[in-house]
Amino acid sequence: MLPVKGASDAFESFDDGMGDHYVIPSEAAPHVGGLLDLSLLDVTKPAGLGGALT
Repeated sequence: MLPVKGASDAFESFDDGMGDHYVIPSEAAPHVGGLLDLSLLDVTKPAGLGGALT
């Protein structure tokens, strides 16, 4: 996978205090809570699957 030309590699990362960890790319931040549900950016759930995603 190649990065989109001109895209930023900046992101914010935070824990919600309930055990979930989120990573939000800077381009996506304005859309969280509107076009994007925050759960889409929860990186805890894939990690909890116990391995690589196929």
